[in-house]
Parts: sequence; C-alpha cells; structure tokens
Amino acid sequence: MKILLVHLIALSMAASAGGQNLVGYSPKNIKNYMKENYPGHSLQTGVVNEAYKYLKYVDDEEVETLIFFLNERDICNAVKIICDNSLKSSKITDLDNRYTRTGISFWREERKGKKYVIELVNDQWFFTINIKEDIKK
Repeated sequence: MKILLVHLIALSMAASAGGQNLVGYSPKNIKNYMKENYPGHSLQTGVVNEAYKYLKYVDDEEVETLIFFLNERDICNAVKIICDNSLKSSKITDLDNRYTRTGISFWREERKGKKYVIELVNDQWFFTINIKEDIKK
C-alpha cells in the first residue's frame, strides 16, 4: 500500500508540472525553477553529449525526463519532455490549461512578443512534448 501511495504522489507531482515553457531561460534560472517546482526531479550529469549542450532532469520514479537544450549563448532554445504513456491524459489536460490548442497534438503560446509551438508526439511506450520558438514569420 505504501508503494502505491508513493507512486500516486509522484505521478500527481509529475502530472501537475506539465509542459512548462522555459525557452529563453539561462541554466541558472532553469536550475532554480526546477529546484522550486520539480522537487522530485534530479539533474543528471553522468552523460555528456559533445553535439548538444543541455540540462537533463529525471524524476524519482523514472516516468518523466525533461531536457533543456542550450544554444551557443547558454540560453534555452528548446525543451523536450519525455513521459511514460500513463501520464498522457493528465499532461494533455495541463497543456490545454496552459496553452492555446491549435490542433490534435499542437498548442501555442505567446509571451513577451514571441510565439512558441508545443507539440505532443506519440510513440509506443512513451510520448514527448516538444517546446520551441515558432520561427515562422
């Protein structure tokens, strides 16, 4: 029973976090945001990718991974959230509450004069939420 309760608490925390748009944030701001809003997620530093600079967070239950891609100026230019399919319904609800839906798997946000596109991509065992600036003119 204890294990079930812990799992349900972790799922509700992950589900409530949703798809937060941190595009434009510095690594320091991302780390502060994650510490305050995602206490069940830890920064993963064990793997280094020479092609991309990023911050990667994984939750304690390993059902959600957040990757913040950084540009050459050390500013987040894209967010990828990888989730277990068990979180899909709550994540879609959160996306609907945070952003304006523009299609079956698409949302948009406008903030400080910039437009962002949010896309949910389905896979067999997991799904991803991709957030990036909409560069269409």
